[in-house]
Amino acid sequence: MKILILNHNLRERGTWHRARHIGRELARRGHRVTLWTAAPHHYYRAERRADPELGERLAEVQTPSWAPLAGPDDGWGPLDAAWRLAHALAEPCDLCYAFAHPPNVWLPAWLMKRLRRRPLLYDWCDWYEGGIFPKRMEARRAGLMPPGERPMQALAERWEVALERRMLRLADRVTVISEPLRALALAAGRREEEILLLPNGANLEGIRPLEAAECRRELGLAGLTGPVLGYVANYHPDQDLLLGAVARAAREVPGMKFLVAGPPLSGDLVRRLGLESCVVHLGQVPAERIGLALGAADALALPLEDNPSNRARVPYKFTDYLAAGRPVVT
Repeated sequence: MKILILNHNLRERGTWHRARHIGRELARRGHRVTLWTAAPHHYYRAERRADPELGERLAEVQTPSWAPLAGPDDGWGPLDAAWRLAHALAEPCDLCYAFAHPPNVWLPAWLMKRLRRRPLLYDWCDWYEGGIFPKRMEARRAGLMPPGERPMQALAERWEVALERRMLRLADRVTVISEPLRALALAAGRREEEILLLPNGANLEGIRPLEAAECRRELGLAGLTGPVLGYVANYHPDQDLLLGAVARAAREVPGMKFLVAGPPLSGDLVRRLGLESCVVHLGQVPAERIGLALGAADALALPLEDNPSNRARVPYKFTDYLAAGRPVVT
């Protein structure tokens, strides 16, 4: 089959990892897969790349990600939506597989289903209405605006709640990442036989256990000593819990370092907790080098506040941590 996979995130962010790996396994089984995802480096044009291993059996198209009103990672880019709608009219496709529901996924998925009469699968791996969005709103009320917050972000989220509900009704079948989302899909009217519980696997090819000293040399951290706690993320929704725990650990374990790969943590919080000399920040690490960042640590941190968002999801970093062969501190 020719399968079109729709993802709203920037490449190498969020749901891209799940969409990419499911797409790869489908391609290995003989299907031809095209993945549309938002471009992290070019905002006004699209770029097509064939997979180094699978060639055109797994092609990735990075679509324009210019988004003046919402974040570029949130699926609200007007050029992106226009490009995807235009190309969805002609894209060779036997099956459309939509990951999440923002406009750059919802619009081409609707077109594929309603106008082109293609079967539509929907992958539900985050609960926006009752999980992610209430947590963001709480942060806004507390004055803790996420970095790069755009003026229309809160309004866009209210519209997205409706799209999340509609996508659940529009799809022919639904894959879910967790039991809580399966229960929510049943409560929304989906039948048992229409839902597949599909948890994340682990990237055992791209990430494997490595010697810590070797990884530190590769990352330019040969002088890093003491117990090293590692952490990899694209977002930090639980950083208050995380940094509070790290501060306590640093007091009890002299010389401990906290190695962070991803966007910056809150500088104010790091200073308030006295962690300036403890935190070692690698910045955004390309997907092919994540294994080095994980391997450079002695143990890996997985912060999870007890809230509906975390109960409904399965963080991709968890299976990456397992593949790296390091103890997980959660």
